[in-house]
Amino acid sequence: MKEYLIRPISEAWVHSIKDSIKMTPTSSVTRLPVLLDPIQITSMEDFSPEILENDNVKLITLGGNHLTTAIQELLHEERQNSMFDCLREIDIELFIGLTVTEGKFIASIHNQKSTTKEVLFQEKIAVCREIYNIYGETEENWKELVAASLGYLLGQTVKKDSISTILAPASYDTTNYELAARIFDDYRQSHPDKSFPQLLFRRLLGISEKCRTPYLSRSIGTNGLKQARQVQKDICTENLKNLFVRELEVADWAEAEDIYPDETIELMEFADMEVTTKKVPIRILDFLKKVKTGQSQDQENEKEMCRNNYKNRWKNILNQQHTC
Repeated sequence: MKEYLIRPISEAWVHSIKDSIKMTPTSSVTRLPVLLDPIQITSMEDFSPEILENDNVKLITLGGNHLTTAIQELLHEERQNSMFDCLREIDIELFIGLTVTEGKFIASIHNQKSTTKEVLFQEKIAVCREIYNIYGETEENWKELVAASLGYLLGQTVKKDSISTILAPASYDTTNYELAARIFDDYRQSHPDKSFPQLLFRRLLGISEKCRTPYLSRSIGTNGLKQARQVQKDICTENLKNLFVRELEVADWAEAEDIYPDETIELMEFADMEVTTKKVPIRILDFLKKVKTGQSQDQENEKEMCRNNYKNRWKNILNQQHTC
């Protein structure tokens, strides 16, 4: 069952395990944790050894899914080769009546004892998405469940406040999550065992679903860094506009452009500077102060030109009088 998986299967890791087994085909010495389907068998009272001989009873592999997948593929590929028959039997540790959270905990303990692949950023999001799909719409504390699951997966304490870059994309609406999944799928083709850079999804925190969509769409087939920079630039520009509107006490940006057409154009010269609600560079504050007092840089230049013209005109008059 998918809800018991702590991460998706990596084909690259399966391939690596297969290559290792092919070198020296031997019976697995790893004891795998296996859960009897809790829907069919809920407690020890329902269990008897004969149940394991019933093909209709499902066994859920809690740990070692990459190993079992590799073995299954090898047995199919080498079905005519008796050297691989030793792989047909695996020692298991049987569990009964575990919850999803308990099952993930057992799987994580198994992974910590075994040689496992690094848990990639995109795999963490996939795990969280599964939990969100199950509990997100009805369970208020789904983020706590995600933190617990990631903690089991990573073998460490994880607090929900420290994983916002994972929680946010895991709870995207259907359109945006499908775009994110496409980004990860494309990236996996060229970087099968490498985490997707987190910067894009960090930059998209706090942005509405509708506004996220174009950035995600343009990030397909890339590592997302270009769009991450674009997101940051657009956020700074929007913050700059909001600051101008607030400081000049106008209704909105459209009104600001009507009343201050030259100044709003001049304002965009600061678009490359980082502007937040709490941090505004001194140069921008000085500019806004000049605009508020009717002394933008253009106006200063015009006044300076007027003063120079005035001086020159009087010089010419005085020179003419002196000549006369």
